[in-house]
Amino acid sequence: MSKNQRTREAIKSAFLNLIKDADLDSINTKDIMEIAGGARSNFYNYFSDKFDLLNAIMQDELKTLERIINSFFRENGNVLNEETIPALNTIRFNYIYEHRELYKVLFTSDCFRGFPEMMRSTMDKILSYRFQMLFGDNTKIPVNSGLRAYMMSSLFVSTIAYWAMTDFSQTPERLCRDYTQYFMPRFRPEAADPF
Repeated sequence: MSKNQRTREAIKSAFLNLIKDADLDSINTKDIMEIAGGARSNFYNYFSDKFDLLNAIMQDELKTLERIINSFFRENGNVLNEETIPALNTIRFNYIYEHRELYKVLFTSDCFRGFPEMMRSTMDKILSYRFQMLFGDNTKIPVNSGLRAYMMSSLFVSTIAYWAMTDFSQTPERLCRDYTQYFMPRFRPEAADPF
């Protein structure tokens, strides 16, 4: 990681530490840079203001999730089936658990209230593409792939929201097992009832 990347990450980390105990209006660039280290003016080398920083945190995390999922599919031959879905869920839930402090803030802080919908939309886009590849013509299945992707991405984000609100009280393995048991019967093309 370059010095610029380290500084950018330090600024993001400082902001996330501050937002746990303060509201957005009370945080300023001086506070952020006192924690991140460096002169206040250095903040503006990376972000135009705290709202730009807020948006960068959300966008960076969505890009990370997208990279993780796309990498998984590349490594597994772009296959989406009853073996790969539980493995993908394990990777997603373990990643979120490893970054639970970030996800606690992203899902419970008012200043990030748009993040769950942004995450759902990102997951929906990825799943829609994968379901279309898998199922092809929507007329062959009772629930079209777009609707299926929307429901599955909504369920995933709702599960993360619940997990964050309960302070990640369940292990990723347990949550993944429960989620996968619910998800798998609804994934199958012949499943007429997606819920």
